[in-house]
Amino acid sequence: MTMKPTTEDLLTLGDFQRTNMWELSMTKKPVGLTLDQAGFNIRVRSSGIPRYTQSAIEVYVRSNRMYDTNVMYPEGTITFSFIEHVEAPIRRFIFEWEDAIRTRAGSGVPGQRGLSLRDLTADFVLKTLDNHENANVQYTLGYCFLEESNLGELAGTEAGATLMFPEITIKYNLLDRVILNGVT
Repeated sequence: MTMKPTTEDLLTLGDFQRTNMWELSMTKKPVGLTLDQAGFNIRVRSSGIPRYTQSAIEVYVRSNRMYDTNVMYPEGTITFSFIEHVEAPIRRFIFEWEDAIRTRAGSGVPGQRGLSLRDLTADFVLKTLDNHENANVQYTLGYCFLEESNLGELAGTEAGATLMFPEITIKYNLLDRVILNGVT
């Protein structure tokens, strides 16, 4: 009978990737956003991993049905979770981006009507970091727009209130992945 490995057995295998080791930067901001880049990176708490999806296509070769790979497309959606500060920079970022989108839709500030889709999109660079804060993999997300936001909740009493974790879900249209430091 084999025994299931213990946590101590697994820890001897080496370092494990932690879920909250990210470096996030915005290389292109939507029009009208005033977010401080350094403050944005330091507040990111967790994220999904950008990925491609692929579907097989059916091909007939000499009357035999075969399957072949198709073009790989970015999956298209990723959620970032942030730790909010009392001065609410993340909520302000979300409000400004939502206002820019509403303005394009015909309401909001009249002076900014007629924004193009590119004016409302952002470009992000997301790097996974190891335990020594060295970048492993770099993901470049292009033509991103805000799909959904959750401003978080405060729970508990004034003295024992928990942290606020606002989240944004963005849709991305381009994905480029580069492996750094020999990680496979």
